[in-house]
Amino acid sequence: MSDFIEQIITPIASNPQLRQRILEIRLSHDLIFDEGNKDELLDARGVVDTSKAKSLVESWIKYIEDNKNEITAIQMLYSKPKNVSITYKEIKELAERIRRPHPTWTVDVLWNAYLALEPTKVRKSAVHTTTDLVSLVRFTLGQMNELVPYAQLVEERYAGWLLQQENLGVKFTDNQKWWLDRIKDAISQSAHFDVKDLEMSPFTERGGTDGVLAELGNSVTDLIESMNMELAS
Repeated sequence: MSDFIEQIITPIASNPQLRQRILEIRLSHDLIFDEGNKDELLDARGVVDTSKAKSLVESWIKYIEDNKNEITAIQMLYSKPKNVSITYKEIKELAERIRRPHPTWTVDVLWNAYLALEPTKVRKSAVHTTTDLVSLVRFTLGQMNELVPYAQLVEERYAGWLLQQENLGVKFTDNQKWWLDRIKDAISQSAHFDVKDLEMSPFTERGGTDGVLAELGNSVTDLIESMNMELAS
């Protein structure tokens, strides 16, 4: 029996990365009740515990550094600061990987920690989305001077993109603008737009792929590529 057990545990014992992932998965399912210590809030009615915020941010920075070669989204943002295409699947993977060893590290908590330490560099937001992780990582890596909600970044870039198109002599009709606005919204929610998304709501309400081709013609592929490049980078 001892030989059998040894055969089973050998692959685990010789693979530290596998052992770490097993611990992360175990932690994600554990519910820990601490009856000896009281919970402490980072922010309550405007009273901010800056020491806790500082400790959290330092731990977060270390986590990003330690995992820059392990988690796809961090690796891509770390190595390619501009014009990098990150999928929503990769952002969700990042959120899940963070949650396993640190279940309290939500986007809201991390955002508020930065807000407590650098209020002039952080924009407040009533609601945060998963794509805000992109902004958090970029700000942590020093690729952004200001921590801005991802949707706001996309809105600002979209306004700049439309102005750029206008300067090139391109004018969109209201119907064409409807499609472009919805593509922009999709990028805000998922950090990237794929032509296959045209066969999903709300695009199907106006004919999906056939509808957008009728309005924007064969240039739609180039427009989507341009929007992904300018809005989602």
